[in-house]
Amino acid sequence: MPSPLARAGLLLASFVGVLPAQAPVITVQQSGVTSLFQAVSVSAANPDVAWISGHRGTYAVTTDGGTTWTARVVPGRDSAEFRDVHA
Repeated sequence: MPSPLARAGLLLASFVGVLPAQAPVITVQQSGVTSLFQAVSVSAANPDVAWISGHRGTYAVTTDGGTTWTARVVPGRDSAEFRDVHA
């Protein structure tokens, strides 16, 4: 049985193959909303689809890679802070 150090090396080696080849690119985009956004999720199936959520029950979605955003407030949740979202 391998030592704990050897097992850690094997675990690290298994993750090295799944690391991205280059760093992600961050592009500033305008949502048209003044609420503070805290979460973002990009669809794994379609990278043009992304959701953001944040303060005052606000969320927004884009289906064209951020060119346009549709923002909404969840009815009755205008004092909520959404800190997680999944596309």
